[in-house]
Amino acid sequence: MEARRLRAALLFQHENLIGKTHAFDGSILFLPKKLENKVMEVLSQTRQGETVKITITLTNELPSTSPTCLQFYNIIFRRLLKIMNLQQIGRNYYNPSDPISIPKHRLMIWPGFTTSILQYETSIMLCTDVSHKVLRSETVLDFMYTLYDQVGEQQFRELCTKELIGVIVLTRYNNKTYRVDDIDWESSPKNSFKKSDGTEISFVDYYKMFDYNPHLADWSRETRGAPLTSVKPLENWLLIYTRRNYDAANILVQTLFKVTPAMGIRMNKAIIWYSRCVLQDRGQEIVDGLKVCLQAALRTWYSYNEHMPTRIIVYRDGVGDGQLKTLVSYEIPQFLECLKTVGSDYRPKLTVIVVKKRVNSRFFAEIEGKLQNPPPGTVIDLEVTRPEWYDFFIVSQSVKSGTVAPTHYNVIYDSSALKPDYMQRLTYKLCHMYYNWPGVIRVPAPCQYAHKLAFLVGQSIHREPNLTLSEKLYYL
Repeated sequence: MEARRLRAALLFQHENLIGKTHAFDGSILFLPKKLENKVMEVLSQTRQGETVKITITLTNELPSTSPTCLQFYNIIFRRLLKIMNLQQIGRNYYNPSDPISIPKHRLMIWPGFTTSILQYETSIMLCTDVSHKVLRSETVLDFMYTLYDQVGEQQFRELCTKELIGVIVLTRYNNKTYRVDDIDWESSPKNSFKKSDGTEISFVDYYKMFDYNPHLADWSRETRGAPLTSVKPLENWLLIYTRRNYDAANILVQTLFKVTPAMGIRMNKAIIWYSRCVLQDRGQEIVDGLKVCLQAALRTWYSYNEHMPTRIIVYRDGVGDGQLKTLVSYEIPQFLECLKTVGSDYRPKLTVIVVKKRVNSRFFAEIEGKLQNPPPGTVIDLEVTRPEWYDFFIVSQSVKSGTVAPTHYNVIYDSSALKPDYMQRLTYKLCHMYYNWPGVIRVPAPCQYAHKLAFLVGQSIHREPNLTLSEKLYYL
């Protein structure tokens, strides 16, 4: 039975057995007492009168120091948020009864919280931060009607597909977000589909079961900039100046790199970055084609330097904490196997660092008696780091308002023997190397370049780019 809520409802029919004090996440049941038998079977009834057999098996007794207790603590805390009538969207909880309306832009903001309870170096800590969900106050259907009135029937389907494909929408009946992958123009709400039990039902009747009344959609397009309609890239350029005008020339170049991205103008710099892209299944985070990419990068390096690199540092983005063990056992061997194919006497020092931007931690510095954002370059590698990891936080950028978000780095493989201080300095300096921004970004430049390339291929090209483009930053 896949529905977690239905599992809980069926299980909680037996509160006389398990008691009123319990925590259940859909698969694991936590109780403050032991049941009579190690394995117990009970029968529950669904609303349709079907009988469901539930087996409860004692698997473990947890001391307060057990890592599994962290899961229990998070379940209890999420239950408290539900008692406060907060609604879960994704991993966070939001308050729909206290929305902030922005009628000028047809937007609505739900305030909420993001929380996590984890074991840090000295103790178990609760990390909580405010979170806001930006929602559009019209449905996708309303948008389609408006677009049809604006462009007419001839261009409607083409423009509607262009606007909606890839957009994230929120369904109010279950408060979940989905991405629009395609539009079936031949179907209507009266069409039927097969449910998991094999029965057919129309879309209209299906959503009536949930008392569905959608009126919000989550769009990010409202905040996107509008580049120039027609631009010319600055691919090959030369700036000539006298020695006494060096400062003015430097300011001019910095200003150009600052203003051209917002205008949609691509301006290249004279440093070579090699890029390679491989396709994989949707939703797959663990990469299969690392060996091919690394071999191509090493060949390119050799063609310019006539020797192989003695150190290789990999910054790996887009992996959650739960996938770290899989990463170590699956991707690291690909790197090591690739290096062996270069030559038996080639043994470069390898470091693999996982980069995590979506963190809830926030840090403050006491400056002149006041708590303020830490200055750029601040490193946190004690107290709030994990005892089982080689990890650290870096605050690389500055913000004009609000609290600055740090970036979490986890060194999962290291044969370089570099001191942590050197690793942290290198990581921070690479945050200055992104050509599409004149200042410092949150992550090392290779991560941001990889993100831009993956977004372009995944959203627009849908195939591997031509290899002749590998040494060009065409995706910026």
